[in-house]
Amino acid sequence: MICPTCGKEIEDGALVCEYCNQEFTYEEEATEVAEAEAVEEAVEEAVEEVAEEVEEVAGPSNVLAILSLVCGGLGILGFFPLIASIAGIILSVIYKKKGGKNVMGKVGLILSIVAIVLKVVAIILSIVAVVAVIVLAFLSTPGLLEDILWELGL
Repeated sequence: MICPTCGKEIEDGALVCEYCNQEFTYEEEATEVAEAEAVEEAVEEAVEEVAEEVEEVAGPSNVLAILSLVCGGLGILGFFPLIASIAGIILSVIYKKKGGKNVMGKVGLILSIVAIVLKVVAIILSIVAVVAVIVLAFLSTPGLLEDILWELGL
């Protein structure tokens, strides 16, 4: 144990510090510990009460709405657009079913749907571009189609 007066190490349970002659009464320490425990319990109860009040005010977990918004944003930005967007839609629906009324849940849903639509449009445009390149290759090279059909035996 360390003496609180002089800071030197003394024998555990000593009644007097051998260096500075400070006397110790362990009843006072027990009282201080009991008071500290009572304060700790009061703080824990206050934190629980505040948490309950915040949950009442905030409604269902806004974490779902925030995650939906983040997933929708990631989908729009092109980071795993289909996976993020589908997750955003699912989170928005769960949030709504839990009674959520925060606008973040709605915005997350809209962003997720827009991201999916943009991805589908991008896929369609990619297919059109590939077909256009193939058509241009056939048109710009006379006899290419006949050569391909000849090679295929048609």
